Amino acid sequence: MSALSFLLLSEYSETEVMFILDTTGSMGDEITYLQKDFSAIAEEVSNGHMTFSVNFYRDEGDDYVTRCNGFTDDVKSLQSALNAEYADGGGDTPEAVAEILSETMTEIEWREDTNKIAFLISDAPPHADEHPLRAARQPRRQRSHDAAVLLAGGQARHLRR
Repeated sequence: MSALSFLLLSEYSETEVMFILDTTGSMGDEITYLQKDFSAIAEEVSNGHMTFSVNFYRDEGDDYVTRCNGFTDDVKSLQSALNAEYADGGGDTPEAVAEILSETMTEIEWREDTNKIAFLISDAPPHADEHPLRAARQPRRQRSHDAAVLLAGGQARHLRR
């Protein structure tokens, strides 16, 4: 089922869409693509009942580990946050995947009666001692919401283990 199909078959009239983006050095093309096309994508899929969140992560020792933003319908402010990002850091293969999933699933306010979807865009696996989906699931159960996390890039097989 595609993300668009998920949204069309949804049970609530409101939808929250989250983008979680690895901004380490190898992600320059993906960052540029999202910077170029985010506003057009948001305007195309939004029906007036949709809010968005953009979130970024790198790894320990980089300029930052996570940068999170709450949900808003202000596409221009999200575009500004995206435009301020650039690829840097990383240098080793594993990244702070568990940290960003834990923060975005627990510290960002998700509304109760909404469809929820998150796009994780990355090319690196989590650290060997982390299981990011497990880290995100536990707090999610406590807050009683469910987000479909769609994986993109080379890290998808690592997250399913």
